[in-house]
Amino acid sequence: QIAAELIGAETQEILLASTGVIGVNLPMNAIVNGLPKAYHKLSPHGLDEVAFGILTTDTMVKQFSTQVSLSDGSVATLSGIAKGSGMIHPNMATMLGFVMTDVNIDKKALTQMTKSVVDETFNMVTVDGDTSTNDMFLVLSSCKLGNAIINSETEDYETFKKDLTEIAKALSISIAKDGEGASKLLTVKLSGAVSLKDARKLAKSVVSSSLVKAAFFGKDANWGRIICALGYADAAFNPDLVTLKLSSDGGCIELMHMGAPVVFDEAFALTVLDPDAIDIVIELNQGAFGAEAWGCDLTYDYVKINGAYRT
Repeated sequence: QIAAELIGAETQEILLASTGVIGVNLPMNAIVNGLPKAYHKLSPHGLDEVAFGILTTDTMVKQFSTQVSLSDGSVATLSGIAKGSGMIHPNMATMLGFVMTDVNIDKKALTQMTKSVVDETFNMVTVDGDTSTNDMFLVLSSCKLGNAIINSETEDYETFKKDLTEIAKALSISIAKDGEGASKLLTVKLSGAVSLKDARKLAKSVVSSSLVKAAFFGKDANWGRIICALGYADAAFNPDLVTLKLSSDGGCIELMHMGAPVVFDEAFALTVLDPDAIDIVIELNQGAFGAEAWGCDLTYDYVKINGAYRT
């Protein structure tokens, strides 16, 4: 109500987002006293401060912008910010994400688009397998650009969706990269699944595995843990057809080819596993569907951070 009065809006137009220690009441006195101060600091150039202000255990600002060229010659702007570092797992995570745009778009079409984008991006991120009580992703438009209104039938729908997906993907990857205590970004690139649903389940299963994550922290090319995670994903999976590779700035190494283990050079494997970003490339050879999922390794620092989170 206070925020609505300050900006001249209806109370139902104020959207609340918060994270913090579960079950602990928010410091309402500080919030009530701080709202007028925050209001007077509002600025068209204040997004950098907002992106920084929402961080908690994050170690980096998560902020991306792009411009979208539409069919009528107008150019829309998309700017996104997010916070998230721990208690990150698909569907419910300690994650807040906000994307703002000026494009003129139908609300129903934007809602439909956003749900599809989230399934492909934010719902494919995991840090620690823990879901959360605090989770929000909003796409807000002023609709002031003046372009012909976009709906699900117009040419610009897919154009705008593509760029919204890229912003959401960049924010998602930055959350995975900034996982609490993380030293490596892990990207699962899976192809050849029998359905999109199966592809996503399989990719998420691998990047969610604590044993897989620990192996990458230890620079151990333990392909058996990856195959195991595929096997218990409750999705169509034939281990006799799998080709598995690991790729990074250090090189690319094949660990399995069409279901058969490949003898590889352990010293070269260490070189591949040394960089701070590693792709787990999985070809199932069963169908035409693929998916990507993002996560991080599991380190000693994760335990230190969460062992003393409240105290």
